[in-house]
Amino acid sequence: INASISNGYCFSGVIISQGRTFNCPIALFELQPMNLTMSKVDTPDPVAKGTNLNYTIYITNNDNATAFNVSVLDTYPAGTAFVTSSPLPFTGLNNFSVGNILVGQTVTINITLAVLTTVSNGTVLNNTINGTHYRSIGIDFAITNTTQTTVLGVPNITTNKTGIPDPVGEGATLNYTINVTNSGDEYAYNVTVNDTYPAGLIFIQSQPIATSGTNVFALGTLAPNQSVLIN
Repeated sequence: INASISNGYCFSGVIISQGRTFNCPIALFELQPMNLTMSKVDTPDPVAKGTNLNYTIYITNNDNATAFNVSVLDTYPAGTAFVTSSPLPFTGLNNFSVGNILVGQTVTINITLAVLTTVSNGTVLNNTINGTHYRSIGIDFAITNTTQTTVLGVPNITTNKTGIPDPVGEGATLNYTINVTNSGDEYAYNVTVNDTYPAGLIFIQSQPIATSGTNVFALGTLAPNQSVLIN
């Protein structure tokens, strides 16, 4: 600083701020970041892979002056893909031009991303937004916000059924084996198998024993890659 300053005001001389030179007269508050807040809400959290993740960005001007040329750059997490947004990006898929924000005004940006099915169960998605704004004299300032979202895996129940012997003679015994497998990467809860027996057959026995009637089997919880047999 090489200037004449009194009561927060530079009357004459030169002030260097953020590597830039400003000639007085100038109020010193013009060299400080504005009271601009930027927050982000993720929904849902946690989010299942293969589904959409929604971000809502809120930018509020709590200052006593207009924030000029406000822009937001959103760095999307790895493992996601852009679906849509409101407003649409100004450039690319993640650069939003908000324009001027008046005193007391809040601007909202809504973004929808797809969480890819290749993301592992338990992955934490880190999303960072960088906002820039200008005071009336043209100095730019930056604010940053980071949001974390946990990814849930998805259970995938498959069944395979075999009949022995095949063909089977009339009056003989037919044995069915059902292989129930969770090939997903998340626990499958309250797994139940309902077996509709063909007409012309009479139930004899099963292992495990049916939990309802003779054809409903409550298997409970299957861990990832776990298989259960019903005979």
